[in-house]
Amino acid sequence: LSDGELYGKQILKSETVKKMCSNNLPDDIPQLDYLGDTAPFRGERFGLGVAVICSENRRNHSIGSYYWLGAALTNFHIDPSTNSIFIILSQYMPSIDKTHIIDAFYKFGYVGNK
Repeated sequence: LSDGELYGKQILKSETVKKMCSNNLPDDIPQLDYLGDTAPFRGERFGLGVAVICSENRRNHSIGSYYWLGAALTNFHIDPSTNSIFIILSQYMPSIDKTHIIDAFYKFGYVGNK
């Protein structure tokens, strides 16, 4: 959210941060919407280390926001349009049957910020 700056010191070039948080896939690679409207990755592409929201998606995330999921239900999501950072730090395995926790977290966060 600070274009690579931390405590007044430039850690990364702003161009580097922009490249990391932008779609870096060629246009001929299809989006991950193989499950139709319920696809968990619909509307997403990939930057350098994060998933990037590029179009409409099932969680209603803002286009231009980005995130990453960890194996044990850990998650971070950054939305520059609302100047918001969401972080879930859990250690729940297996996490695949607990995605409703992330859905509720996003719903609460986005209702509170929009």
